[in-house]
Amino acid sequence: MFAEVKDWIKYFDGILTIRDVEGTASIAVSDRKLKVSELALHGDRLEFMAELDVGEGQNAGIIWGKLGIFSLGMERIGEETEWKMINGREWYEERKAENWATRTSN
Repeated sequence: MFAEVKDWIKYFDGILTIRDVEGTASIAVSDRKLKVSELALHGDRLEFMAELDVGEGQNAGIIWGKLGIFSLGMERIGEETEWKMINGREWYEERKAENWATRTSN
């Protein structure tokens, strides 16, 4: 039984391990607010981008990530969440072009 579990762990470890991760972001912190802009991470089989705005009663974020062949986009403004599983990167870029930061301040 333990050998079987070990095989599964080894299998998932290979899938979930991401090597050579590099990234950039602009981060602004104040007493009650955290803003992360232009977050971009890249690594072996990984692409990830995000904009986050947290604090002062407002929690908002838009992300897009891809690991291997799987990709997913998600936007959360207040209590509303939208998921995007097809054409997620294009959707993410379009949302950013609509001036995402302005839309979250409403």
